[in-house]
Amino acid sequence: MNMRRAPFGDVRVRQALAHLLNRERMNRTIMHNQYFLHRSFYEDLYNDANPCGNPFYDYNPAKARELLTEAGWQNNPATGLLEKDGKAFSFTFLTSDPTADNFLQIYNEDLQSVGITMTIDRKDWAGWTKAMDEFSFDMTWSSWGAGLFKNPESMWHSAEADRASGNNITGFRDDTVDALIEKQKPLFDVNARHAICREMDGIITRACPYILLWNLNTSRLLYWNKFGTPPTVLSRHGTASSASTYWWFDEDSAAELKDAMDSKAPLPSRPDTIIFDKVFKP
Repeated sequence: MNMRRAPFGDVRVRQALAHLLNRERMNRTIMHNQYFLHRSFYEDLYNDANPCGNPFYDYNPAKARELLTEAGWQNNPATGLLEKDGKAFSFTFLTSDPTADNFLQIYNEDLQSVGITMTIDRKDWAGWTKAMDEFSFDMTWSSWGAGLFKNPESMWHSAEADRASGNNITGFRDDTVDALIEKQKPLFDVNARHAICREMDGIITRACPYILLWNLNTSRLLYWNKFGTPPTVLSRHGTASSASTYWWFDEDSAAELKDAMDSKAPLPSRPDTIIFDKVFKP
C-alpha cells in the first residue's frame, strides 16, 4: 500500500484492508493449502527459542469495520459505500500479472461487502515497473526474496522513502525503526543483528505497510530414483538447485531403477518428507 496517498496513511485503514483479505480461502480454494500464511517479514528468524509474537491479520470483516469506523469512515445508506468527508472509499489496484485475477476477485467481493470500491489497473511489465519507480500507485502486489544475512536499510529506512526507484516502495517511515537500523549496521554478531531485526519486524508488522500473503517452506522434488543423496537431501538454505551440488549418480540405484522399470515392479519408497533440522546433527 502506498502510504504517501490517502487513505493509506492511516494505520487503521491499512489494518482493516489486511483483515478483509481472505488468505485462508485463497490458500484453500486456489492453492490447495500448500502455503503457509505470513505473519512476519523475516519468517526465518523465528524458531522455538525465538517465537514470533507479531499480530496475525486473519480474515475478520467485523474487525475491519470497527477499524474503519474508528478512522472516520461511515456507510452511506443511499449508496452502500463507505464515505469520509463526503468522499467515497475507492482505490486502484495496479497489476501486471493476469494470474492475480482469481485472487483479486475474492478480495474485491470482500471489499464491496463493506462498501469499498477497488478498480483494477493492468499494465505490462514496463508500465508496472515505471509506476513503481515513480510511486504512482495505490496498491499492488509483489514478491521478493532475502539473503541469509538481513539488510533492512533499503526497504525500511525513512531516508529511502522518497528516493525514486528505491526499495521502500510503501513510503514507510518510523523513527524507532531508523534508530534500530543504525544500531545493527556496525555489528558483526549475526545473532545480535537478527535480534534487532526481530524487534523491527514487530514494529513494521503492526504498522502494516504491506498486507502479508503466503510462502512455501518446502522444496518439491520429482526425480528418477537413481541418485545418492545426503540424509538431509538438500542444503538448509538452498532450493532444489542445491541437488546439483549435493547429489551424485549412484550405479547401484540406477541398476535397481532399470530392473524395476523392466519388470514393472515398484521400488522401495523413500521418505515423503525430510525436515532438515530434524535430520542434520552437527
